[in-house]
Amino acid sequence: MKLKYIGESFGVDGLTDGQTYIATVSDIGYYRVFDDSGEDYMYFQDNPRPVDGSSPGGRWEIVEDMNERERELYAKIKKAVGADERNKLLEETLKICEEYAVKYAVEIEAVVQDNLNK
Repeated sequence: MKLKYIGESFGVDGLTDGQTYIATVSDIGYYRVFDDSGEDYMYFQDNPRPVDGSSPGGRWEIVEDMNERERELYAKIKKAVGADERNKLLEETLKICEEYAVKYAVEIEAVVQDNLNK
């Protein structure tokens, strides 16, 4: 999926206002996003912001919604019972990120370069 961050930019390698990012589902309430660092990190779905509270954060605008595989995985995550089941599903989200790191390498690198040029 692709998400556009709308809000106060934060961190050297965090999120930049108006930037579109490659992302996938993660745990309940989180997206796993390839941020300005080029690495994938978990951000809140409803108010992406730094954990240290140094910025109020912002919101996501969906540019390209989840594909079928991501929708099915997220439905399983929501229904998961127990840590073992949830951890297995989270491992699957990491596999998707690994695939996206290859598939979208050029787009992810462009975000990193945009951040470096600012």
